Amino acid sequence: MTGAQSDNYRFVYNNGTLVIQKRKLVVKDITDGIPVLTSDIIFDNQGQIHKLDGKADNDILSLENLVNNDKVCVLYKAVYKTEQPTTKCDVDIEYVSMDDSYGKSYNYEIDETESVKNVSGGRINNRELTTVEIVSQPKTEYVYRVRAPGGALAGTVSDIKLPGVVLFLCVSNESRKMERIKFGESLLSCRILFFLFYAANAASAR
Repeated sequence: MTGAQSDNYRFVYNNGTLVIQKRKLVVKDITDGIPVLTSDIIFDNQGQIHKLDGKADNDILSLENLVNNDKVCVLYKAVYKTEQPTTKCDVDIEYVSMDDSYGKSYNYEIDETESVKNVSGGRINNRELTTVEIVSQPKTEYVYRVRAPGGALAGTVSDIKLPGVVLFLCVSNESRKMERIKFGESLLSCRILFFLFYAANAASAR
């Protein structure tokens, strides 16, 4: 500091440290963007108080003591004390702090005494499944080798799976496998469970 003058005084200058404190910022309201309490969160922690991470910037904040239209963002916890489904409810606001990585947030600190403790705009989506409908089911097929006592190959087993029906076929002749399968598929239209077994002796299957 230089330039001061007066006829009655002599100014002596000494080096010093200038301390600039962060400006106190008051959060009056959070008007939108409250995190939603969903069914999966409730399922993992049923019957507990749920504290969800929230973030809000100038667009959804009502603030006091902000200067120069600084862009700021705050972090907070939205506290749900109920799990009852609702499209709108009050939530407590805790652990409010500045997000120093955003805009000029690093120039401010939260006035915890004057800032809002409860806001509206929470939402609880807690729904239970009442009906599960399978609208389509692709056909799948598995083929297994079947061996008779002593280790001889007795044929193969195929299970063809369609809605509501399972058909097991045991064929002794590999070359006729597709013929047996097509026959089995034609039976599926009857919606009956069939067990068809064709045995082959060990000698003919070698």
